[in-house]
Amino acid sequence: AGITVAGYTGACEIDCDISNITTSLTRDADGLKVFGDTTITDGNYRPQICVVTGKVKNCTGRLLKIQTSEATVRDMVLEQTTTNFAQGVGVSLQWGGGLVENCLFKLGTLMEEGYTPIFIDNRIDDQKTKAVIRNVRLQCEESIPRIVVVSESVDTLDSEYVIDGITAEIA
Repeated sequence: AGITVAGYTGACEIDCDISNITTSLTRDADGLKVFGDTTITDGNYRPQICVVTGKVKNCTGRLLKIQTSEATVRDMVLEQTTTNFAQGVGVSLQWGGGLVENCLFKLGTLMEEGYTPIFIDNRIDDQKTKAVIRNVRLQCEESIPRIVVVSESVDTLDSEYVIDGITAEIA
């Protein structure tokens, strides 16, 4: 991975500028990975707040992989213009909850290759969550077959998902 932040409780803020994290292997080559403390107290994970801003460009893995109880991805430029990617995901909220706001995705011709800009994966810990996608812009060179994918287990069907303002433009 490019940068990994792991095992913290409380809050962390990351302002990053990461580019060209690649590998020829099948391992993750994510731009930024954030893992909160996985200690469970009273049936829940300890609260971890993660706020990420900045820029991430061209990673073989995900641009951002986040496993925290509260994630905010704000005011970012997320760029994947090469076809050398293994994960096919821009932002992966792997505990399902979080906010993706005021972000620009620059995606070149990747959409036809099966790229997904935002993946909300609530199968990881099966906790009820809320995910909000707000004021997100996509720029790509070809059509856009999918923008957001939500994946839930049967136990989390009461989670809440809000999508408020996604703009896509073909350049």
